[in-house]
Amino acid sequence: MISNKFIVQVSQHFHILKSIDNVVKLSKYTIPLENNLGFLLPACKLHFRNKKLISLLAEWRSKNSFAFPTRFKITNKGTINWLENNVYKNEGRILFFVLDDSKVPVGHLGYANCINDDKFMEIDNVVRGVKKGNNGIMTSAMKSLLKWGLDSFSPSRIYLRVFSDNEHAISFYRKLGFLDSRVIPLYKFEKPGLEYYEPIDGETTKNPEKYYLEMIYKNN
Repeated sequence: MISNKFIVQVSQHFHILKSIDNVVKLSKYTIPLENNLGFLLPACKLHFRNKKLISLLAEWRSKNSFAFPTRFKITNKGTINWLENNVYKNEGRILFFVLDDSKVPVGHLGYANCINDDKFMEIDNVVRGVKKGNNGIMTSAMKSLLKWGLDSFSPSRIYLRVFSDNEHAISFYRKLGFLDSRVIPLYKFEKPGLEYYEPIDGETTKNPEKYYLEMIYKNN
């Protein structure tokens, strides 16, 4: 039985948002962005068969694959599977779509790895899909996501991991109040149709191919 209050709160709240299956209920759980730039919309059961949205997710992932540690052929079918099994069924993960003031999706972001005894929350899947227009919307989206996480769960730490050579993203996070914490060596692995980078526990003679920069939100 889960006894940690933080874990219970996260698991239950995430499940409520991800289980929404009608538009009326979904509208009650939107998170407004500052300056009326738009709002955050929780990814939920209602979206699993939204072909237009699934196509957008697949397109955005494909165009931003350089920022992800796992790389594979992106398809609509695989995107649906990811949304159902890696987001919906993962009790410690939630994704929000970033919508502009005309309710047009322009990106997404969320939290992951939130089921832990340390009360840590990791910023996850930050992607701006529509690059032009809506100046400042992703900054506003991140501020709203951070505030929602702090107000709802009072985590002891909010952190993120970004490739150390992604200078644009690192600059973006620093402006939001994230501080450099540590560098994590990553090693490349390959399987049929799959390439991925991850840390290795213990000693190894392999040379790292990449590095994560872990950053911690300073207001925690």
